Amino acid sequence: MKPPCGATPPGKGIQINIDDRAVTLTGRVRTEAERDAARRAAWAVPGVSSVVDGLSVEP
Repeated sequence: MKPPCGATPPGKGIQINIDDRAVTLTGRVRTEAERDAARRAAWAVPGVSSVVDGLSVEP
């Protein structure tokens, strides 16, 4: 599925798991900025009650 408005999600290697209202992010990103962007995007989804960050930074 393509992101809305043609936006490109940060980090091509991010896997997202949603269980009820909890979001778990796993995989690899290139920078801390990409990690932060992924966390912010997850929290921005209406109804999300928690975000678990399992991302690793690997330049």
